[in-house]
Amino acid sequence: MNHKELVKHSADVLSKTPFLTFTNLFQLRREELHNLSLKLGEAYREAYMASGEEEGALLEAYRNVRRALPIEENGKRYRAWEAYLACQY
Repeated sequence: MNHKELVKHSADVLSKTPFLTFTNLFQLRREELHNLSLKLGEAYREAYMASGEEEGALLEAYRNVRRALPIEENGKRYRAWEAYLACQY
């Protein structure tokens, strides 16, 4: 799936999901949450570069997923640097 398709797919999923609760997010495993945050970060980056309308929703979803991850001993969330890079352009 290329980035434009991922942006469209993420926007479609988000439009069908009125909200993500932290209870639901904690039921997912840490690695699954991290991988989801990477995909959302990349989709946000692509939407931002294309000045897409869905970029705000993607960024909010990315933040919510990252916040669901526990803070580790170093004071950062699980694999924070990798997640940060996924959003950069």
